[in-house]
Amino acid sequence: MPVAEPEPLRAAAAAPEGLSQAHGLYVYGVLRTEEALDFGPIGLGVPPSAVWTILYRGLGAVVSKGPRGVPDPTRDNLLAHHRVQDAVIHGHTLLPTAFGLTFPGPDEVTELLRSAHDAFTGVLDRLEGHVELGLKVLWDQDRVARELESTDAELGRLSGQPPGTPARLEYERKMEEALRERARQQGSTIVDTLRPVAAATRVVSPVGERMLLNAAFLVARDQEAAFDARVKSLAANHAMLTFQFTGPWAPYHFTDIRLRLKREENR
Repeated sequence: MPVAEPEPLRAAAAAPEGLSQAHGLYVYGVLRTEEALDFGPIGLGVPPSAVWTILYRGLGAVVSKGPRGVPDPTRDNLLAHHRVQDAVIHGHTLLPTAFGLTFPGPDEVTELLRSAHDAFTGVLDRLEGHVELGLKVLWDQDRVARELESTDAELGRLSGQPPGTPARLEYERKMEEALRERARQQGSTIVDTLRPVAAATRVVSPVGERMLLNAAFLVARDQEAAFDARVKSLAANHAMLTFQFTGPWAPYHFTDIRLRLKREENR
């Protein structure tokens, strides 16, 4: 039985003029497409560089001209990275890259698509039609502590003990446990309420004492309104909590494959 020869690598791209040995190709992510796409001048640089796709067998790497090496993680560069990804997800499901993924030229980008084609396709199949929505919930620990003191007789009794005494240390231990349990209960309630309108959920470690919950949700585009309504209902029923709802974003927290620089993977 004859064996088909492997398909030659071809970098199908609507590449703009101006690429030279001094430049590399900066990659923002991978999407599914059969046609070359042009996203306009929204990429890295001043003025912003043109953003387009390099194609291989139904996949497209979203790229622009960039430095030969890794770009500096300046505020402008980070904003450009996310600006492109935000623009792309309005019409496409995107497998996003981490900041800094740069290749010497189109052949190397095409090789990336070829070598990981099945893996990329599998992840994109799972993410198709979904976006990431973020939710941070903040609380006032001092206010919650006063409430706990008023409802827990033991905490109320120990709260008036002088600093540095064994009784005061016992109060601090018990209060820390009570706050942790309150945060766990309220965080679980919030996540459980939103879970029915999300395809997947990831709870991330809170940042700072004011943050009770830090979570990301993978939500189908046709469920965004339902998700938003549930967040608003939760906020209305939890007057002591502050809800910070963000997105839609590229699905960073739900990507099993993260496109990173090899030198980062080997650390």
